[in-house]
Amino acid sequence: MKEEKYFSRKVAVITGGSSGIGKSLAHRLARNGASVMILARDPEKLQAAVAEIRLSARRGDQAIECFSVDVTDAVRVRDVMAEIAARRQSIDVLVNSAGMSQSGYVTDLKLEDYHRLMDVNFFGTLHTIQAALPYMVRQRSGHIANIGSVLSLFATFGFSTYASSKYATAGLTEVLRAELKPRGIRVSLVIAGYADTPMYTQTRHLEPPETYAITRGSGIIHPDQVAEVAARKMAEGDYMIYANFEARILPFLSRLWPGLANRILDFMASRAKPAPPPEKE
Repeated sequence: MKEEKYFSRKVAVITGGSSGIGKSLAHRLARNGASVMILARDPEKLQAAVAEIRLSARRGDQAIECFSVDVTDAVRVRDVMAEIAARRQSIDVLVNSAGMSQSGYVTDLKLEDYHRLMDVNFFGTLHTIQAALPYMVRQRSGHIANIGSVLSLFATFGFSTYASSKYATAGLTEVLRAELKPRGIRVSLVIAGYADTPMYTQTRHLEPPETYAITRGSGIIHPDQVAEVAARKMAEGDYMIYANFEARILPFLSRLWPGLANRILDFMASRAKPAPPPEKE
């Protein structure tokens, strides 16, 4: 199996690894024989996730560890990467899955809202890349995968803060692909669509009605499906990885028929109804 051969005995660092797509990818890479280091903020969630992920490991010598990190803290990120590299002798795979979402009308959003999402989604990704890259350059190998969104390529109503941060990350990823290829380092951008993750489900009811009218018409993908496609396509060396049909179609339409795509979304927004409140657990 190409995927297992590619990841076996590699050291993978995954931000946002205690939940959502990050945790699903941690399970997937552990099943493929990688040692997995997950990074996130909440120590309790990290410990619980590590206990789960260890059950997915193929071999007893795989290291499954966690580190409490806020990716907006560049110094802490650098120190953790140095610790991982010293203990494991390499950093082979970096998956940037940590992120936050927000929606709202441009007229209601504050400047600090834009700064907060850029700090987490863009600069948090940049911090981990800058911290891990020296080790990959030294070993002349590695793979960086940034978890993006449909909104990395095609922005829609209500997502000015989130889409701006994702567009910025997509631009960074594209430059990384070009610059790091001669150094033997692969780069991938995963376009995940709307995934059934805490980041999405816990904020969906806060969307403007027009935004909800658009997102409710999109399919919701399970994080495990994103992880399955991402890991397989990473092993095949793909740069652009679309997790499902919905993740591919809107960006495709916007490039091929931009006027048509906009008319479709404008029509959907015109049929706006408020999002239902979240279900009680």
